[in-house]
Amino acid sequence: MALMTARRILDQQYFGPRAWYRDVAAMISLITVLPSRALVPQHRSLRAMPIAGAVASILSACLFALSLNIGLPVTISATLSIACLVMTGGGLHEDGLADTADGFGGGGTQTEKLEIMRDSVIGSFGTIAIVLSLLARILLLVEIARLIAPITCMAVLIAVGALSRTGIIAVLASLPSARPDGLGAAYARPSHSVLIQAFSVGGILSLALLATPGGMSVLLAAWIGMGLATFSIARLAMRQIGGQTGDVCGAVQQGSEIFILIFILAAT
Repeated sequence: MALMTARRILDQQYFGPRAWYRDVAAMISLITVLPSRALVPQHRSLRAMPIAGAVASILSACLFALSLNIGLPVTISATLSIACLVMTGGGLHEDGLADTADGFGGGGTQTEKLEIMRDSVIGSFGTIAIVLSLLARILLLVEIARLIAPITCMAVLIAVGALSRTGIIAVLASLPSARPDGLGAAYARPSHSVLIQAFSVGGILSLALLATPGGMSVLLAAWIGMGLATFSIARLAMRQIGGQTGDVCGAVQQGSEIFILIFILAAT
C-alpha cells in the first residue's frame, strides 16, 4: 500500500497534468515573450519545449491563414506570419543564429569564437545569417502555400514549431557545454527520460503533417530535415567550439525550421 501511494505521488509530481502544465508554462516563459506565470525552468521542463514551440507558432499560423482568406497576396501573408513568429519568440533564436554565425565565421580559436558569440553586437556574418534565414522561411512558406490549403498551412506551421525545438533537446543531451555558464550550461545533459518524452511529444505534434496532401511522406521528410539540420549544426559546433551553447541551440532551431520546410516542400 505504501509503495502504491508513493508511486501515485511520484506520478502526480512528474507525470501528472499539473506537472506538465508547469513545464509547458516554464518553457513558454523561456522561449517566447508570451505572458506565463511560471517558475524557473528546470531540466525536466525541457520535455515540454516542443509544446511551447507549437504554442509559439499558433498566432503566426492563424495570422497566415487569415491573411490568405481575406485576399492578401501570399508573399505579404507569409511575411506577416514570419514577422509574427519572430516577435512572439522575442528574436531569441534569430539572435542565437546571428551570434553563432559571427563566432564561427570570425574567430580563430575556440576562446575567440566564444568571446565573439557572447558579444551583443551583431557583425557581418550574423547579419547575413539573419537575412538569409528570414528570406528562406518566407519564400519556403510562399511556395508551400501555393500547393496546400490555408488551414493545412496552419497545421504545417504548428508542427514545424514543435519539431524545430525538438532538435534542441537532442543537442543539449548529446553535446557538452562549451562554457561553464549561460543557458547551454544551465540545461546541459538532460536525462534520457526527458529526451524520450520530448521526442515523443514532438512526434505526436508532428502528426499534424498527416493533413497535408503528401501525408506520411511529408511527415517522414520533416523528421529527416530536422535530423539532418540538427546533426550538421551539432557536428559543426563540436569542431568550432567543442560543444553547445544557448546560441548554438538557437542556430539549431533556425536551421531545423528551414530544413523541415525544404523537405516538406519537396515531399508535397
